[in-house]
Amino acid sequence: MSDSTTRRRRILYALAALILVLAGSYELSRRPAVLRWKDQPASYWIGRFSFLDRSDGQSSAEEFLYAAGPEVIPHLVWGLHLKDSWLHDRWYDLYFKRPILRRYFSLPCRRSSYRTSCAKGLGLLGPAAAAAVPDLLRALDDRHREVRSAAALALVRVGAPKSQFIPRLGADLALKDPNERLGCIVALVRSMPDPTAAGTLRTLLQDPDPNIRSWAVMGLGRDESEPELTVQQLGEALKDGQLSVRMNAARELGRLAPRSPNSVAYLTSALEVEQDAIVQGRLIDSLRGLGPKGASAIPALARITDRTNEVSMFALVALASIDPENAEYRRRLIDCLDQPGGWWAAMELGRHGEKAQEAIPHLQRMEQSADRWSARAIAALAAWRIDSSQPNPFPRLAEELLLETRMPYEVLQYLGEMGPAARPAVPALRQLKATRGSIHYERLNDALGKIAPEYLQDPWRPN
Repeated sequence: MSDSTTRRRRILYALAALILVLAGSYELSRRPAVLRWKDQPASYWIGRFSFLDRSDGQSSAEEFLYAAGPEVIPHLVWGLHLKDSWLHDRWYDLYFKRPILRRYFSLPCRRSSYRTSCAKGLGLLGPAAAAAVPDLLRALDDRHREVRSAAALALVRVGAPKSQFIPRLGADLALKDPNERLGCIVALVRSMPDPTAAGTLRTLLQDPDPNIRSWAVMGLGRDESEPELTVQQLGEALKDGQLSVRMNAARELGRLAPRSPNSVAYLTSALEVEQDAIVQGRLIDSLRGLGPKGASAIPALARITDRTNEVSMFALVALASIDPENAEYRRRLIDCLDQPGGWWAAMELGRHGEKAQEAIPHLQRMEQSADRWSARAIAALAAWRIDSSQPNPFPRLAEELLLETRMPYEVLQYLGEMGPAARPAVPALRQLKATRGSIHYERLNDALGKIAPEYLQDPWRPN
């Protein structure tokens, strides 16, 4: 080999090494300042975001988002642009093939999974991460479906202008991949109300995939563009052969009912023929939410109260809400407190305030003797709503709420109903949002939004 050839090779190697050094330096210069929590770097926690509940009381990855402060946003944005690496993927595969490696190295994370986590994290921060909208829009073109779905939902949660992503989601619903379509429709539903999204959802009410139909129905309940048309379409969905579609249609008609008197007729007619107890319960709860506006449903509900199952108690709760001046309904609700699901009766009694004074000793007994913690908590809250001179339930409730392994949805709903009066529960609700996995994000945000909405705008705001 000649000296000139050797010299050229050395020059090429030197240039290649220089390019690698410059590329590495560029990447390092783009990387945000080091951020650590509990002796671990940000990347350790970001790679471990999940939708799993936590019951062991240990630190969760989601908790890192709220503990780290606004400095976490640059790390999430940086990770959203992290490129796939063949070498990294091979290391990931080797890590699980060679158990001995787990003794010396921490759990790796595929680059695509890391980008998904970054999009998910930005979404969990809500409007506080609005500056990341351009980066999330670019992530809609990621070649991995999981990243695209997480980015779409994050765009909704951070409050991106809907015109920038809803047309894209509508177009992607034409794809054949059921998981891709599901990710798109979930984001569309969360973006409601929006007339463009509503138009897309209407076209999906006859979709062959029952999951798609179910989500479409759920989204249309938030429609504000054509409420009468929506009520008609949801009324038809009450006849769908899929249980989940009928359940969602029943609930969403209740959401629209205050603006459309036709909703009561659809709900009542469906209640007369529906055979499934769960759907019956949803129909009845929607009628309950109407209060006196649901008076035309009283005969149908009264017929159901003659039954001996839990649905009859739901019907009695609805009757008490529709006709709050009828003391007989309250007396019958008191008799229901000892039955399975008696917390529904307790919730309604609490809504009646001073009119339900005679229920207080019965609620106190329920608070002491009920098997389920959620029933005891609701009984205490109901008694306090009736008479605020009763023992304040919030200090103990806030402490016990964090110890519950099962997310008490009924308690969250009741706290949300109480609005700002439930403000003492805010620290516990925020802790739950941080430590119980992001699967409960919507329910916890719904409660917080009714009690103290300022914490949704600024997730790092002091309690």
